[in-house]
Parts: sequence; C-alpha cells; structure tokens
Amino acid sequence: WWWVWIFTGIVLLLSVVLINDWNVIGMMFVGLFIPPFFFWSGAYAIAMFFGFPFFQHLIAALSAGALWWFFENLFYYRYRPSEYLPYALENISSYLNIASSFFWFSTLFNFILLFNLQEGAVTMGATAMASALILQTFWVNKIAMKDYRVLWGVITLLMGEAFWIMHFSPLDPYVTGLLMTILLYVFVHLSRHHFLQSLSPNVIRRYFLIGGSVFLITLLSAQWT
Repeated sequence: WWWVWIFTGIVLLLSVVLINDWNVIGMMFVGLFIPPFFFWSGAYAIAMFFGFPFFQHLIAALSAGALWWFFENLFYYRYRPSEYLPYALENISSYLNIASSFFWFSTLFNFILLFNLQEGAVTMGATAMASALILQTFWVNKIAMKDYRVLWGVITLLMGEAFWIMHFSPLDPYVTGLLMTILLYVFVHLSRHHFLQSLSPNVIRRYFLIGGSVFLITLLSAQWT
C-alpha cells in the first residue's frame, strides 16, 4: 500500500495548492491542508492494524468519499460562492478532524503497545497532531489568533497530559483513542462557542451530556487488556 499512500498524498497536496491559487505560504494553505492530510494519513495508518482486507477497503472507500465531499465544498467556497452552503466547510472540517483524532490517537496507542515505541516521543507526536487540529478548528471558524492563542496552548498541553496518562491505562488502544477524541471534541467546541459568543448553559449541558454519556458507555463496555 505504500505507493498508494504516496500517490494519494501528492494528489491531496496538489489539490489544495491548485484550489489555493498556488499559494503555499500563510494560514489559508495550512488551514485548508490540515483536515484532508490528517484524515487521509490517519485512515491509512489505522487501516494497517486491520487484518481483513474487507475492512481496509471499506476504510479506503469511506475516506475517498469524505475527501471528495470536502474538496467539492472547498471548490464551491473558492470559485462558486453562489452554490456554497453557509458553514459547510466549517462543519465538514469538524467531522474530518474528529475522525482524524480517533484514527491517530488509536494508531499512536497501538504503536506504543505493539511496537514498544518510546512513550515520550509518541506523546509529543500526539500533542502536535492535537495542536494542529485545534488550530484549524479555530481558524476555519474565523476566530482571530490573538483571541485564541492562549487557550490554544492550554488545550494542547491538556491533550498532551491526557495522552500521557491514558497510555498507562489497561484499556484497548481503540477505546483510549475514542476517549481522547471525546476530550478533544468537548474542549475545542466549547471553546469555539465561547469565542463565537454562542456559549450558553444549554450548550454546555449538551456537550457534557453527549461527551459524558459516550465516555461512560465506552468505559463500561470496553475490553480491558
């Protein structure tokens, strides 16, 4: 699969470069490249741990469909604004980032468990990945960096600490990956609502209810190693 991985990566990079008018400098390029890059690479990485070709092909097909959806809306956003649905890019980026975080957190926990990689180095990688996804979420929602710079660093450090703690747990890597994804989802989207001045008691209750319920159900149904 290595040649497919390289070819797809080149296609994704060129797609973003072309849609961005060959401009590879600045936050616009970075913000547009982060969701497809981490989603595609994470899907490929997690597929390596599935022994059945059917599941690998299923992940590849679903990933291709999701990336097509992203680039189609990105094209409309850049060149056909009359056909672009409001907030479509923000919503699709959010979906891809959530999936990417699960793919990569699970993969990195598997790396530690199966390949005995150094925990500190893997934790740094997980922290960098989380930091990029947090940055992209704030950027795509048109929040000024001067407003979120401090909170971006705080959430990044919290996710790094959480990953380090989670890697000691006896839970299955996919369970710990899901738990990390829930934490990132709650932290980032509560912060997003705060900056967009749409944070209310109902919003807070909704996120804690959804996140807490999934967190609890996951722990209760998890396979302990």
